[in-house]
Amino acid sequence: MKYLCINIVHNDRFVNKVEVYQNGRGPNWYGHVGFTSNTLPHQVGQDGNPVPWVIVEPLQTVREGTDLCGEAWERYGAGYRDVGHVCVRL
Repeated sequence: MKYLCINIVHNDRFVNKVEVYQNGRGPNWYGHVGFTSNTLPHQVGQDGNPVPWVIVEPLQTVREGTDLCGEAWERYGAGYRDVGHVCVRL
């Protein structure tokens, strides 16, 4: 895990904002983070070091059992390697 964080601003199942980011307490790494969910569209951030945040503002009520997840991908050779996932279920 590459020090990946997810912050969800919500009221019950109404989701205002989801932030996915490198928390800065560990070593920096070059790559990107993304947001994924079993009910909302997938979003991927830009590459960087430090890694830029991904902020999603769905402003909607999600169904019970919705997973809101952050993912981290580190640049590795000509591609990327998966270096972390964190999920919250509403």
